[in-house]
Amino acid sequence: MSAVLSRRHAGLFLALTLLCSVAFGTERAEAGAATRVDVSVIDQTTSLEAPTATNGSLFSISLGFSPSIDPSVSTVSLELFPHIYASSILLQDVAAPPSSGAIATTGPLQLSCVTSGTEAGRIVVGFAASGGVRPAPQHAGNCSTATPVFQLSCSGASCSGVYPIVISTRSNGVIVDKRSTFVDLTSGTVPHKVRVALVVPLSPLLPQALSSSADALRAIMGHPRVSMTLSPEPALLEQSRLDGASVGSLLAKTARLPHHAILSGTYVPIDPTWLRTHGLGGEIAQQRNEGLSVLAAAGTLPSPSLTQLLLGKASMPLSSDLRSEGATAVLVNGQRLTVDPSTTYGWGQPFLLSSGSGVIKAAALDHETDRFFRNAAHEAGLAAAQLLGYLAFRFHQAPGLSAPRGVVLVPSRTSVLPPRFLNVLLDGLSASKDLDPVTVPTFFATVPMGVNGAPTTRYAVPSTPTVEPGTAIGIRQGRSVCTQLSGMLHFAPAEAQMLNHLLLEAEATGRPSLPRLRAFQRAVAELSHSITVPSSSFTLTSQQGTLTLTIVSTAKSPLRVHVDLVSDHLAFPRGRGFDLTLIQSATAVRIPVIAQTTGVLPLQVVVTAAGSTFPLATAALTVQVAAASIVGVLLTVGAIGVLGWWWLTTWRKGRKAKRASRG
Repeated sequence: MSAVLSRRHAGLFLALTLLCSVAFGTERAEAGAATRVDVSVIDQTTSLEAPTATNGSLFSISLGFSPSIDPSVSTVSLELFPHIYASSILLQDVAAPPSSGAIATTGPLQLSCVTSGTEAGRIVVGFAASGGVRPAPQHAGNCSTATPVFQLSCSGASCSGVYPIVISTRSNGVIVDKRSTFVDLTSGTVPHKVRVALVVPLSPLLPQALSSSADALRAIMGHPRVSMTLSPEPALLEQSRLDGASVGSLLAKTARLPHHAILSGTYVPIDPTWLRTHGLGGEIAQQRNEGLSVLAAAGTLPSPSLTQLLLGKASMPLSSDLRSEGATAVLVNGQRLTVDPSTTYGWGQPFLLSSGSGVIKAAALDHETDRFFRNAAHEAGLAAAQLLGYLAFRFHQAPGLSAPRGVVLVPSRTSVLPPRFLNVLLDGLSASKDLDPVTVPTFFATVPMGVNGAPTTRYAVPSTPTVEPGTAIGIRQGRSVCTQLSGMLHFAPAEAQMLNHLLLEAEATGRPSLPRLRAFQRAVAELSHSITVPSSSFTLTSQQGTLTLTIVSTAKSPLRVHVDLVSDHLAFPRGRGFDLTLIQSATAVRIPVIAQTTGVLPLQVVVTAAGSTFPLATAALTVQVAAASIVGVLLTVGAIGVLGWWWLTTWRKGRKAKRASRG
């Protein structure tokens, strides 16, 4: 106990010392250089056979040094500390490297010797058992320094464990960088290795999602024999397709590797219980069908075993809803259970998850691994080596178990896994003597429930999802709009798919829904505003004629619309309504009309989506009818006839009178 306390106090003291040094610039004053020089782990040995009296082992580590460090006045040293007996000590060493209690050291190695004029160098150290042979590793550079050896006071199985190695870099004798890594020493054949089910999410929430995902897939393809599981979100694949990126093709190639599995999922992660509770159960099928469709379009087929990822902390779907959705098993964050399995002796075993009514097979993620995935973005190689040390310690916690255990690793959907991180992690899993990389289906098939003291049933923490008011109403209205616009978009499947995807994205768990709903509403408004009927007036010189109506469309695709003509004084021999496909920017339609009166007659044009009443455009037009009516014509003709008859009668009477007067 005193040793543990001393190490904890030493770690705390070192952290405070480094903090003060940065705050007050003491190291800058002493060394005349920057307060911190980055030293990166490029690659390292993570698993070794424990040394015996007849055989030693070689540990190798490749380091990268900042260009600001001067090799001529700098040294690097490695210190070996006693093997770890508690996970809390390991995590403490990750946060603050120990400063006292080392059992072996390389002593200061001249940086100029290690790097040989470059910014990276490789250090090889021998591990020797008590009284055993001393390996003779060779330095990478041309220097006369004796090759270092870590001499242990144990041999064989008694040496098994995870050992911290502290890397210290000094400039002018002042420590400028200090960090911990780990090495796993294992003896003999391991009957039950720890199954490690690594799941790599490919999410649109990643920073620079397309390039980050493509880099990760290329690194994974470089390790074709290391089993793992990919969890691609269809929304990312759709984004890749629209942008012409290579994520889809890389995923298809990776999925064909025999040791890899693909988790199929909904278009975006959803909470089926929340959707059903709010009368949106039909959206689950929409999500599932669209997810499978996008995966198929990318040339990727999901693994037959359907497993759900339940990573959010806001709500827990009911087990019955998960089963009805088709899930056979789930992966759940251990912190969403009443007892986190990773903190108990029963860690690493599947169980029956009880959430609401019924149960479903499940496995819990070890939330302590989150820190390594977070650190991967800025300390890729070191974070991977530390994660491997943590996983190896899981084995050494209980090496003689009667049945295998497993650890499920699932980074956050926002965690970037650089190629260096994946390379070190996958190389380490492949070379490990006590870790066995498996796919998620293999994990559930080979790690039994209810053994090694693990309970067979665990319970979810009751929770209520936090959702913005109006989200359910907005989704319901949005689905109605998509249905109404389906006829209009019959010849524009890409536009219909875009609207559907925007609506499905608004249903994602762990993300604000209202901004996505607004994006959907803006897309609908943009589509509806793309159709206009220019204001105009028509003139008819007779009561029967033809009007030429023009409808303008700025949409990128053909749209199918319905046009209604509304007027109290105009009749339309071909009917008041008709369907029309808008292919060009301006479509002219000739409409026969019959005017029932003369003068200026109003005409209203209403354009809706074909097959629905969804409004698109309206226009108030006028029709000027200049021709006289039939009654007016008859009266005029009658008046002219009467006038002509009167004139003729008067003329005849006048002639008769003249003749009489002459006679």
